[in-house]
Amino acid sequence: VTLAERARSVTESQSPTVLDTLSVAYAAAGRSDDAVRAATEALARARAIGADALAATIRARLDALTTKR
Repeated sequence: VTLAERARSVTESQSPTVLDTLSVAYAAAGRSDDAVRAATEALARARAIGADALAATIRARLDALTTKR
């Protein structure tokens, strides 16, 4: 989580891939609310830059996160 948070900071929360990684790290650490927030932001960033395949992957992960709640 610490490394993923550092990567988010370095990229100024602009990289959907970094935000997605952060979401996975949060989920693995049992921080589901943080995971959903990071995944939601990652999805928005991916869509904003037209990364449709990445957005679909993030959407699937986000759906899995919200289903587990």
